[in-house]
Amino acid sequence: MNTLAQQLAKTHNVPFADTFRYQYVVSERDLGLPGFHGCPIGAVVLQTGEALKSQPLIDVNGVPFGCVIGVGVSHDGRSAADYFCAAFDANEPDAIAEFEDQLTRVSGRFAVVLHCQRQTRLYVDACGMIGAVFAPETRRVGATLGLCIDREVVTPQLFQDSPSAKPRAYGLHHTRDEAVYRLNPNHYLDLDTFKTHRFWPRAEDEFHLERDAYAAAFDELIDASANIIDGLVRDHIISLPLSGGFDSRSIVAFARPESLRRLDQIFTHVLTWINLCDASVANQLCAINNLGHETHNALRTRQFSGKRSPDAEEKQFQVACANFEPSHRFVRDGAARRVMRDAVVLRGQQMPILRGLFVSEADEAYWTSGRIAERVAGLLNFSEADDDGRDQIHQSVDALYAELPEPARRRALDLLLVEAVNGPELSDWFCGVSHNFYSSPYNSRRLIQLFSSFHTVDRKSGLAMDLALLRASPVVKTVAMTPKVKTVQWAEDDNSVRQRLRRLNRLRREYARIFGEESADLPMIRYRRDGVIEYCKL
Repeated sequence: MNTLAQQLAKTHNVPFADTFRYQYVVSERDLGLPGFHGCPIGAVVLQTGEALKSQPLIDVNGVPFGCVIGVGVSHDGRSAADYFCAAFDANEPDAIAEFEDQLTRVSGRFAVVLHCQRQTRLYVDACGMIGAVFAPETRRVGATLGLCIDREVVTPQLFQDSPSAKPRAYGLHHTRDEAVYRLNPNHYLDLDTFKTHRFWPRAEDEFHLERDAYAAAFDELIDASANIIDGLVRDHIISLPLSGGFDSRSIVAFARPESLRRLDQIFTHVLTWINLCDASVANQLCAINNLGHETHNALRTRQFSGKRSPDAEEKQFQVACANFEPSHRFVRDGAARRVMRDAVVLRGQQMPILRGLFVSEADEAYWTSGRIAERVAGLLNFSEADDDGRDQIHQSVDALYAELPEPARRRALDLLLVEAVNGPELSDWFCGVSHNFYSSPYNSRRLIQLFSSFHTVDRKSGLAMDLALLRASPVVKTVAMTPKVKTVQWAEDDNSVRQRLRRLNRLRREYARIFGEESADLPMIRYRRDGVIEYCKL
């Protein structure tokens, strides 16, 4: 019998091999999927789409111990496969524990089928953006549920008849099918028993930094990020979507000049009027680094003629996800196809942790298991669910909280939002894109640990993010942020520039206190709608 993915591709007349080219499935036998390549590992077969990179893992004695798929780079800039294999000895008693330790310092979007010491396990990247859902009934695990079952989707009772104006999001372990489950990214799946087990965070992992440790932590995260970007640029076609916000700006700040110059494409999607401001700011960020910049204008005139039929690109996205809700605007409005085919597209995912973006209360003691559950329920649109629905969400969050070692509970909200909300959303979105491969240089467990370990008050105030940018590339702090200049008609006035300068000078004083040295004193750059660089000496 064909998989659901094959059935949907045929029904909706989309090419299977092209639609699922960046996806994978692990099963007990080769499913013979069009365009997929099968690789036996122990008692299972790893099958990968035609564009998904796959590298075998061979230990120091020449013994195979699995395979890594997708895009992963270690904190020292090596490919994930080279990093895992360099000193690994599958015969050592603590070999699996050593592998799990290495895994904390690999960033990207990837999965590993590990076959070692008579065990076969699936591990995924730090937030599971590669996609990992499993169906015990077929004993398959794959990027999306369509590859894991051969029947129609049966919606879980929890997601039926939602009274909310917003549809409930499939977070935590839930998928769109009642018998297909999402793998928590910090659990591994035992492919023999089909049971999951938490392996990170570990008891020895600390999640709190005193301020006298800030300088070393900033230098570690900046150096690791630069090395990761070096590795990505070395091995892949790279596209960078650049806006006027923090996350993509940090990639420009952390990347070394030679890697910036080797980026294959830098662009800004214009889907709304605010994106026009993003494009102007992005153009200035590129100009100060002598980089090219593309503006992809996908603004559409407002339609009044009723529902629009999905076009071919949107239908392909929906089939890839086995989800026929309206897709993301960048797919619907054609922006996705303007990104270079087969490029690794660098997003800033996990950087919001450094800004405490979803932490509404800075007091650590506030975030009990119950309050975290309420926060997760709200983000998944379960606030208006009935008592049974909310109870199920609370029970799931309570179980995850109970698994965390005591040091990690200081940042339980940050960690559980990655596991329960951010990861599921990203994997559904990224797996729907077949034109290119979305990833993040910040998606490693060690970077998540560092980002969350700064004082929450320093994260929420923006101090931690600003210090990181000023340390890595002072010039990016002279360029305005979109929220500060979104109402500017043509050019920022002197008063606005002075306000930014005063904030920057306060930051420079804090920088000197943290790092014990002065930061560069650079002229401010006036924001202009045309993106032209105009230095201001005030």
